[in-house]
Amino acid sequence: MYDSGKIITGLVIALVLLTFPVWYNLVSAGGPAPDPKLSAKAQAAKECVRPKADMKVSHMQVLDDWRTAVVRDHKRFFIPVKDKPGTFEMDVIQTALKEKAERTDQVGLGRQMERSLQNNCMNCHDNKKDFCDQCHNYMSVTPFCWDCHVEPEVKK
Repeated sequence: MYDSGKIITGLVIALVLLTFPVWYNLVSAGGPAPDPKLSAKAQAAKECVRPKADMKVSHMQVLDDWRTAVVRDHKRFFIPVKDKPGTFEMDVIQTALKEKAERTDQVGLGRQMERSLQNNCMNCHDNKKDFCDQCHNYMSVTPFCWDCHVEPEVKK
């Protein structure tokens, strides 16, 4: 086999270049994980519209679903449900049609909430810089929320 040294060298270089992203991610530390700061109001509430683990993973999907429900279906309010596994929201109209045994005081958190980033979420998570931006910057994502919504003012 002629030029076997050149072929093997080329294969090694190609293998290193193709697998470089994997090796780079293993070797480099992405920095410390973000620690979003909860406001006093969020700490006092002790619960969100969904469980904390679910909100960490799918809060953008929740906001997208809310936008669709409000804009297209005209369903602005909901009642969070905590006692039924896999069920997180219940429309107020659907709740009113249920039998008395399944009313909101027994099924849900007992309060009607608005599907709104600014009027609901940002009431508890009022410091965008200390809460939202920490994770978004860490994950290198730029959400489009603030294209339409007004960024909350930082409270001092």
